[in-house]
Amino acid sequence: MLIGKEDLSFATHIHLAYTLAMNMPIWRFNLTRESSRGFTIVELLVVIVVIGILVTISIVAYSGVSQKAAVASMQSDLNYASKQIKLSQINNGIFPGSITDCPTPAATNLCLKFSSGNNFVGYSANNSSNPKTFLLIENNNNLTYKITGDTSPALVSTSMQPGVTPGATVELHAAKANGGASQGINAPLTTTWADTSGTSNIGTLSNFTGSPWSGSGTSGDPYKLAFDGVNDYVSIADNTDLRPGTGDFTMEVWLATPFTEAIAWPGLFTKGWSTVALQGCWGLVGAAASLNTFYYQDDLSAGTWTGGAVLSTPALSVGKHHIVVTRAAGVYKLYVDGSFSTSTTPSTTPDLNRTEPMQIFSADNRYLGGSLYVARYYQFGLTAAQVTANYNADVDW
Repeated sequence: MLIGKEDLSFATHIHLAYTLAMNMPIWRFNLTRESSRGFTIVELLVVIVVIGILVTISIVAYSGVSQKAAVASMQSDLNYASKQIKLSQINNGIFPGSITDCPTPAATNLCLKFSSGNNFVGYSANNSSNPKTFLLIENNNNLTYKITGDTSPALVSTSMQPGVTPGATVELHAAKANGGASQGINAPLTTTWADTSGTSNIGTLSNFTGSPWSGSGTSGDPYKLAFDGVNDYVSIADNTDLRPGTGDFTMEVWLATPFTEAIAWPGLFTKGWSTVALQGCWGLVGAAASLNTFYYQDDLSAGTWTGGAVLSTPALSVGKHHIVVTRAAGVYKLYVDGSFSTSTTPSTTPDLNRTEPMQIFSADNRYLGGSLYVARYYQFGLTAAQVTANYNADVDW
């Protein structure tokens, strides 16, 4: 009878190894004075090797079973949560703004009941899109799964930088500009910047000349893309994943200060941003009279920021900095170099629905000059702990 290796326990493997060893011709001996001396070194080594092989098979089989169990538990978690989220939408007309706001029988009132070993990553609901949708992400060690709208639980790409919160919709990382293991500086100058989030939101380089990739890949001199401040920029084609509507999101960048600007209010990381009256525009922009300060602004309407958030970084020292803006349940938060800086809660949550490409180092023909190391966009608001973890993960490249 054939037995699959996944069906054998560790103890069974050891017993099998012993049985095989004792029945092999090399260990058969007569009970004579000469043969009763015991096993030789070679014989013992053969036994040890056989046992080692079987133990390795047992460990690999156990790992496979364990991973399958983790996947099954996450899929069960997400399917349960999806039903609760949809039930809330049926009862209230909208998806819940928070994962803790669901009509479950449990006293904790959670949409997501964690199975042992599973961890909540992020949640967001977009009630201004048509149809309305939501995103929920959970992980277990190196496995991350998500569910959105009417889809089934799906594996999230693990190609992002290790140590960084999984589930980003965009990750443009200069250390992997060509999408492979080699650094950006070794990539030929092309018009594309690979998206290592796994969602194929490729960055398109415009107006770059020469060799814009530089850096040695050390903490003092990381790989980077240099912008001239005249006409260089990177754009990402629009899609529904880049339109948060009234839902949550995170914008994250690593860059160097001071920067240069030809015209005030240059774009850093924006969507439809303009200095003319445009509703639904948003993003990080450079300050008008400073070369080391950035603002987050959104929902420009008739020349004023009506109901939109306005967050400003403190004056940044010369060098590399990490800037993160999150919106979660209508609350905007700004983090600088891994630490919370400031927050604001508008009276209404702006509907950020622009369909223009997402642009980096440019907005409304206002170009930013300087060096960019990483740009990420998430469809959910990172927590303070996740922001700090991302900061610590990116310190050395």
